[in-house]
Amino acid sequence: MAPAGAAIEFIHNFSLIHDDVEDSDEERRHRPTVWKLWGIPQAINVGSNMQAMVNRAVLRLRGRHSAEVTLTALEIITGAIVRMTEGQYLDMSFEHRESVSLADHFRMTGGKTAALLEAALRVGALLGGGTMEQQDALGDFGREFGLAFQCRDDYLGIWGEPARTGKPVGSDILSGKRSLPIVFALEQAPASSSAGKRLRQALRARDVKTVLACLEAVETRRFVADSVDEHTAASLDGLRRCATDNAYTTAMREIAEYALRRNS
Repeated sequence: MAPAGAAIEFIHNFSLIHDDVEDSDEERRHRPTVWKLWGIPQAINVGSNMQAMVNRAVLRLRGRHSAEVTLTALEIITGAIVRMTEGQYLDMSFEHRESVSLADHFRMTGGKTAALLEAALRVGALLGGGTMEQQDALGDFGREFGLAFQCRDDYLGIWGEPARTGKPVGSDILSGKRSLPIVFALEQAPASSSAGKRLRQALRARDVKTVLACLEAVETRRFVADSVDEHTAASLDGLRRCATDNAYTTAMREIAEYALRRNS
């Protein structure tokens, strides 16, 4: 089981190294990013090397599992990498589009954020000897938890308390991100309407105060909070369908509930 856990961690970290390059972020977790310390070419190389370590880690499963199980685990994990990079592509492409549909937004977060969590839970169920139904149920738990987590993250990116998040009020507005609150508000206020024109002008100007007022006018905060609740409920339903009640499922439930109530 440990090699699979290492593989998931390698995926997470190589994606962050590449993400920092793509977003030109100079800090992560209050420390200089890899590209800031060593330059973009070395950061790309480090990330690529770490991605190769994913395969090495998964192949170590052969010591305890059959070739068929190892190959299935590799297939699941590789699929997650493909979906993550597709989601990252969409995320970057959205920066150059004034409007993004909610369907496109959730397709993006379903890849960029939820795919790895789904794969982690599905592989864990596979290696633990779970039935196909249990693998599907835990995969659903991971995917829906990832979607709920991203919805909560987007909420905090607009309305989070600076003392807790370490970011200014409306940080996602200042950075021009097309996060869930912005995508929803743009759908509710068409470009041809006066409200839509006001919102789009404020977004272009990075006018946080006006954007916040526009979001409140279409009840965006409630929509995002409801989205967190909806995906949380779907996530916990997946855990329930796993039909296993032990210390591990209790821990997963507690982690999900804690993460989705977080304020930072």
